[in-house]
Amino acid sequence: MLFIVLSSGFLLGMVQIAGLFYGILASAVLHFVLYLGTKNRGWRIIAICQIALLIALPVLALMDSLSVGPYTRYFNYSMYNKAMEAGLVGANEERVEQVLGKASYCYSGWTSTYIDSGKPTPHSRCITTYNFSPLMIMPMAKFQVHCEDGKVISLELFDD
Repeated sequence: MLFIVLSSGFLLGMVQIAGLFYGILASAVLHFVLYLGTKNRGWRIIAICQIALLIALPVLALMDSLSVGPYTRYFNYSMYNKAMEAGLVGANEERVEQVLGKASYCYSGWTSTYIDSGKPTPHSRCITTYNFSPLMIMPMAKFQVHCEDGKVISLELFDD
């Protein structure tokens, strides 16, 4: 039972870097306790299981992000709810990071440009996009806030 509780805590901890540290610490403590409990019987199997768990966690986090798993859905919907409660659509662009926190990354660009010169076309608009990634190391299925002329024009969930 203790193994299941600590392992599930370890899996959930992968979502955030601090959680990863505590998960590794919990895994090491669990490994030591199980080692003492087995008195040298089966400790190699336990060690192999712990190493396999450490290897599998980044893969599980990647799969959650790619398949829009439970944490990615939670992250996107919580960001969307924060933005809607604050009335972000139609508000000034400065409020984006005040309401949602620091963006993972941000970029600006024209909606259409001439291929040969790279200059914007006459009816092109400059759009700034704020990206909020569920996992900093894997920027997939992110929440986006699109701004034009200093105003928030739209919100987008699960962008790739």
